Amino acid sequence: MTDDESGLSDDTVGTHGGSESDRPDTNSESSDSNGRDGLGIVNGVHDRLPANVRSVLSGYGPIIIVVFLLVAAGGGYLTYTAVTAPATQPETVTAAEWTTETEFDHGTTVTTDTAVFASGEELQNRPLYFTRLSPELEGSYVVSHDGNVDPAIGVVSLQLVVQATDSVNGEEIVHWRETEQLGSEELSGVSAGSTVRVPFSVDTTELSLRIQDIEDDLGASPGTTEVLIVADTVLETEAEGERLADQREEQLVLELNNNINRIEQEDGSETIEVTGGTYSVEEQVDGQTVQEITETIQVPFEPSPFARYGGPLFVFVGLLGAAGFGLLYNMGAFAVSGGERQRLTFERTREDYDEWISRGQLPDSEPDRRIRLDTLEDLVNVAIDSNRRVIERLDPPRYAVWVDDIEYVFEPPEELQEAIESTDDETGTVAAAESDTIDEHATDAEANEPESVDRTDKSDSADTLQTDGDGQS
Repeated sequence: MTDDESGLSDDTVGTHGGSESDRPDTNSESSDSNGRDGLGIVNGVHDRLPANVRSVLSGYGPIIIVVFLLVAAGGGYLTYTAVTAPATQPETVTAAEWTTETEFDHGTTVTTDTAVFASGEELQNRPLYFTRLSPELEGSYVVSHDGNVDPAIGVVSLQLVVQATDSVNGEEIVHWRETEQLGSEELSGVSAGSTVRVPFSVDTTELSLRIQDIEDDLGASPGTTEVLIVADTVLETEAEGERLADQREEQLVLELNNNINRIEQEDGSETIEVTGGTYSVEEQVDGQTVQEITETIQVPFEPSPFARYGGPLFVFVGLLGAAGFGLLYNMGAFAVSGGERQRLTFERTREDYDEWISRGQLPDSEPDRRIRLDTLEDLVNVAIDSNRRVIERLDPPRYAVWVDDIEYVFEPPEELQEAIESTDDETGTVAAAESDTIDEHATDAEANEPESVDRTDKSDSADTLQTDGDGQS
């Protein structure tokens, strides 16, 4: 540590802790040591941080301290919620669950031998059947339920519905309808996990003939003819003292495309001949539904690891950061001197107006008229207004613009030399090449200049150098 630093440390201790004559000798020596250590840390931080970083930290110092305090406050809140959290918390659980499911199971038996089907073969749950091979559709409506519930009761009713309908303005219009009861079954004491089947059977050939007879009687075939097997189901049970019910209406849709001929015999009787055709089956059911009975219970509550460990960590980091940064801030670790601020301003201005500045050699002779400007920005504004370029000389640093016979010049003060030298180091080889090229032009111009030259000629020469600088930019 230098003597200057030691002297500053003594002054600091004297200011904040009183004079040495007011303290015991033992404490005075310890205070001086602590002051020197603290000042050494401050100086170390100050020396290691570039001026531009210190400028930002100095400008936003209070905001940074507030951010650290907010982090500490957030950590305190997390810690408080973890410490004061109740031992238990309410949780909704499922006390009972009831599942109901329905479906249509259907199939036919082949009655005629063919190349692909043998007589007596069973065809199950197919979307399409052949009328000539298996005209009768047999099946059952299947009802099942499961869950931790009491035995169920209910009723299942199956009906065959044949109707002709139309859709007008989104509403279904029924032109005619005929219904037939296929089956009905009362359900009682059906335990969970059990399945109930209600059978049905329809002859598709007779259905086709019945539709023909109705249309013959009406003398018309309006709308679309539909054949439906409709299942109405009501199922009830109890669980946890509550009543549960499931009610649904589902259907199996048959689309008949049969080719049937009526042949009258001589004795007046009638023979039915099925020449071919098919009928398709489409199932329209709700499938599986689930009903739940819930209840609220108290369960042990454990704060999250983030709240338990993250909260204290945030408090520690926030308070330590606020105290440490605030101490360094108040002791001047981030202070920026007036010269450094001027240098930073100059560096930003030089970088902002780089496209208007060309490096070159400037004559040392005084022009007829010279106007000195206070800042580089003012000089660049003159260059922009007059559509000229700024010529930069590095050693010694000087910036100039010629407008007619007037030289506008800006010469940085001595404290800005470091900034100019650092700018020169960044440009490197490219800047050196540009400078050498401009030197060659300047040397050629001086060699061709007459021995007797007045001030006006020198001014013209300066304009020529400026033009050469333009060419290099």
